[in-house]
Amino acid sequence: NVSGINNIGIGLNAGQNTTGNDNIGLGRNSGLTVNGNTNTALGFDSGKTVNGNTNLSLGSHSGNLVRGDNNAGLGHSSGRNVEGNSNFSGGLNAGNRITGSSNTALGNGAGTDVNGNNNLAFGSQAGTNITGTGLFSPQGMNNIAVGSASGQDISGSRNAVVGWQSGRRVDGNNNIALGSQTGNNVIGTFNNFQGYWAGTNVSGNYNIATGN
Repeated sequence: NVSGINNIGIGLNAGQNTTGNDNIGLGRNSGLTVNGNTNTALGFDSGKTVNGNTNLSLGSHSGNLVRGDNNAGLGHSSGRNVEGNSNFSGGLNAGNRITGSSNTALGNGAGTDVNGNNNLAFGSQAGTNITGTGLFSPQGMNNIAVGSASGQDISGSRNAVVGWQSGRRVDGNNNIALGSQTGNNVIGTFNNFQGYWAGTNVSGNYNIATGN
C-alpha cells in the first residue's frame, strides 16, 4: 500500500501504508502509515503514523504519532505524540506529548507534556508539564529550564530557571530562578530569586530573594 516514488522500507512491515516521496523506514514496523515526504525512521517501531514532511525518528519507538514538519526525536521512545513543527527531542522518553513548535528537549524525560512554542528543557526530567496561564493565554512560550528536574509544572511564559529542582510549580510570567531548589511554588510575575532555596512559596510580583 505504497503511493509515491523513491521510498525505502527495510525490515518486516517497514514503510507500509506510505503516501509520499523519498521516505525511509529502517527497522521492523518502522515508517508505518506515513503521509508526507522525506521522512526518516530508523529503529524498531519508529516513525509510525506520521503526517508531515522531513521528520526524523532515531531510536526504537521514537517519533510515533507525529503531525507536523521538521520534527526530530533521537532516543528510545522520544518525540512521540507531537503536533507542531521544528521540535527537537534528544534522550530517553524526551519530548513526548508536545503541542507547539520550535521546542527543544535534551535529557531523559525532558520536555514532556508541553503546550506552547520556543521552550527549552535541558536536563533529566527538566521542563515537563508546561502550559499557559489560562483561557486567553493557553500556551507557555519561551520558557527555559536548565538542570535536572527543573522547570516542572510551569504555567506561563518567559520564565528562566537554572539549577537542580529549580523553578517548579510556577504560575506566572517573566520569573527568574538561579540555584538549586530555587524559586519553587511561585505565583506572580517579574520575580528574581538567586541562591539555594531562595524564593520558595512566594505569591506576588517584583520580589527579589537571595539565598546561600
